[in-house]
Amino acid sequence: MSDLKRVFKLFYIFDIHKEEEWLNEMANKGLHFKNVKFLCLYTFKKDTCEDVIYRIDFKEKIYDKEEYYKLYREYGFEYISKMRYFNYFKYTGEKENYKSIELYNNPTEELKWLKKYHYLILGGFVLELVILVNMIIEKINDKATHIFPILLIGLICILILFTTAKFSLSINRLKKIVKKTGEVEY
Repeated sequence: MSDLKRVFKLFYIFDIHKEEEWLNEMANKGLHFKNVKFLCLYTFKKDTCEDVIYRIDFKEKIYDKEEYYKLYREYGFEYISKMRYFNYFKYTGEKENYKSIELYNNPTEELKWLKKYHYLILGGFVLELVILVNMIIEKINDKATHIFPILLIGLICILILFTTAKFSLSINRLKKIVKKTGEVEY
């Protein structure tokens, strides 16, 4: 019997904290994170239940990987995996020291990245909306368009709109953090 377990779980790219909490909960159940593929396929190793702290660091560019990983090791973190711009770490130091360790993602860099993808999704929404309006006009003119494609495109528009709203909330949250820290916003 394999001691690996694969779990399908979808997180929005801006829900890093929820993903961290979920990884910690999985470790409490005896499933220790190994890697993630395709944004949603997690691999865990079955082991003893353990109170583990996982952290995800967002870095668009890492210029000196050895220095980057060394910095985390000095603070008691072990590198686990990477998926695109997200680096996964497991805290291996003393639990009582963890509260005093403050490692932050760069909110300005994360904000810039989120804005880029927000605009990409907005572009997709506009395209889907144009298609939907065109299909509705064809249906009104009694052409061969069936109702199912219209409903499907409408559903896609609603899902994209929901995702855009979530992106906007995350962008506003990061803007407040950037403003509070005094960093320059891009």
